[in-house]
Amino acid sequence: MLKFFTVFMSLLLITYRDVAATQPQEFDTTRASQLTKPSQPFFLEEQSSPFNLTKIEDNQPVEVFNVSRYGGAQYGIRSEELEYLFENSKDLVCIIEFGGCFKRINSMWTKTTGWDASILLETPYMNFIHPDDVNNTLEYEKNFVPTGLVNRFRCKNNTYRYLDWIGLHKTSVSPNEGEEMQYPVTIARDITVIKKLEKEARRLQFEDVEALINAKAKFLAYTSHEMRSPLTGILTMLEQVNMEKLSTEDQECLKIAKDSGFHLLSILNNMLNISKMESGKLTLENTPFDPVDTIHQVVQVFKKGAQKKGLAINVYNRSSNIPPSLIGDATKFRQILFNLIGNAVKFTNEGDVSVFFGGNVVSEEKFMLEGEVKDTGIGISDEAKEGLFKSFQQGHEYTSRLFGGTGLGLHITKKLCELMDGEICFKNAENKGCSFMFKVYFQLDKNLSPLKTPIIKKEISKFLTGAKILIADDDELIRKILSKLLTTAGCIVYPASNGQEAVTACEKEHFDIVIMDGMMPELNGFEATKKIRKLSDKKSLPIIGLSGDSTTNDSENFLKSGANSYLSKPVTSDEIYQEMIKYLQK
Repeated sequence: MLKFFTVFMSLLLITYRDVAATQPQEFDTTRASQLTKPSQPFFLEEQSSPFNLTKIEDNQPVEVFNVSRYGGAQYGIRSEELEYLFENSKDLVCIIEFGGCFKRINSMWTKTTGWDASILLETPYMNFIHPDDVNNTLEYEKNFVPTGLVNRFRCKNNTYRYLDWIGLHKTSVSPNEGEEMQYPVTIARDITVIKKLEKEARRLQFEDVEALINAKAKFLAYTSHEMRSPLTGILTMLEQVNMEKLSTEDQECLKIAKDSGFHLLSILNNMLNISKMESGKLTLENTPFDPVDTIHQVVQVFKKGAQKKGLAINVYNRSSNIPPSLIGDATKFRQILFNLIGNAVKFTNEGDVSVFFGGNVVSEEKFMLEGEVKDTGIGISDEAKEGLFKSFQQGHEYTSRLFGGTGLGLHITKKLCELMDGEICFKNAENKGCSFMFKVYFQLDKNLSPLKTPIIKKEISKFLTGAKILIADDDELIRKILSKLLTTAGCIVYPASNGQEAVTACEKEHFDIVIMDGMMPELNGFEATKKIRKLSDKKSLPIIGLSGDSTTNDSENFLKSGANSYLSKPVTSDEIYQEMIKYLQK
């Protein structure tokens, strides 16, 4: 009774069949020609002897298996139970000779695959298996476990169906007197519909993830634009305060406000860079810059903070062949230095921070710049090393509370080094503290392009006084900030709140420079720039692109639309004066 119940439950489990019909994947039709069609069809019928030879048409003998011999109590299933399975199952039931042919099949094989029963019985079943699934099938035969094989079975219409095989047990047959052979009773379930649904689910899941990343990038683009506009106002106005007229205490308060603003900008840049990395939109700009001067500028930012902690911060040049000008992304190189030196100062309470740099020419066009930031701080624990360069990770669990920070700095630094074809690694110092070593690659500046130099007030007055400047930005705060900045320098400013107003103004007035925001209503800055360039007398009008959206390629879009150059918010007074003088002095 227990055996019958077990068999009955097995049959109940496997007789369920998916009724939804779908077309399977197309397959190579040339494989169909490899079938050897039989000269005589085979069939099965109940017989009293192990083998009975009968001919369907002309009484010529063919093999017919004795159904009653496929079973027995010693195999856990009786003949009548096996017969019930063959007659009633909605799955594909068979008795199979591994490496050979089917010995018996039920009617579902013909209904599912389209092949006549005679062809399925005479042709080695491996001829029907997809070439990519043959090895797995042979391995399954070798070990013969109840479940675990899924392969593709070729149908008559040269398509494939996915079959999930379930081996019930082995049954015996005696082809000759005194001989006994065992063949497995196997059930194959057609799971083609399930496989197609799985594939569709994976596709939808991928599209959902991609849509989520794009939605996040779009959200950060608008958030960035909105955050950078007031940040531009804060930093620009703080620069306009006359420090000489303030008391020492007020100067200190002003400095804290400026440092906080730049710290907020650093956090914003880190978040935006993470978004760009996830969406694959983080790219490098190629402009000339002085690498040695850039290093000293970043070190200078942290000197006062280091001095307050009683730390010495020193810079050492390990080679004398670093060129005065390289071509690359100075902003991202500065961010690498900012993250490493900032961490060194933050996590060091006594001792010193040392910055080493050097480099070599590696080809006619490339220069490898190496750097090392070494400190005598708290060091890195062994358990923290593995996740050190992962996002939102810090060397110790308590460091976020004790020292602050988002845990993004080293993750972004590693990605930026890799973006510059370089790498970064670290090691703990012998006593305490640690060292971070990195290498990045830049292009050699064969023309030794002129680099930006500090602007003096005489130059500002000389070139900017009386210049007619059109400022196109939908943010009233930005228009006020830039107007204040430029009128202080002697410029005559004309405001426009969208791209269409900017185009109309250019049609009516002559301007020396146009400062154009990217994201504006009615007509964005890119399209407005294209329209201005189509005006006959505005082909050479200097147009400076300006945007707070750092998640998209605004610089590239502005240049494609016809702008001369591009600045990213927040801009400092020196940056915008320098850019304007570059065109006005011509």
